Amino acid sequence: MVGGEQHDNQPHQNCGNAYLHLLGGSDPLPPKLSLGPHPLQVVRSAKLLGVTVDDQLTWKLHVTATVRLGAYRLYMLRRLKSLGTPADEVKGIYITFILPKLMYASPVWSSSLTFTQQQ
Repeated sequence: MVGGEQHDNQPHQNCGNAYLHLLGGSDPLPPKLSLGPHPLQVVRSAKLLGVTVDDQLTWKLHVTATVRLGAYRLYMLRRLKSLGTPADEVKGIYITFILPKLMYASPVWSSSLTFTQQQ
């Protein structure tokens, strides 16, 4: 699994020897696993096929990042419009670069949106 957070909440990148421990049982400490001689690192979240999932099987991190990215990109569209970019080009940029990022895997995580995020 690539990306995510370590068990001690320290972020890491591109950790090839890690696993996501799903907290569902009564044991709060994950088991120590290894792949041959290499110990596997426990992560609190992981990005799978571009969607971030946490150890509670929620999409909160993914939704938060998607909303933040969408807000920033919409701000950039407003800047382009204020600089005189034609409306057709602004619409084309939205359809080409922003909408796909917002809609990616939305059937999976859209039920996690709060009322404020849906606005």
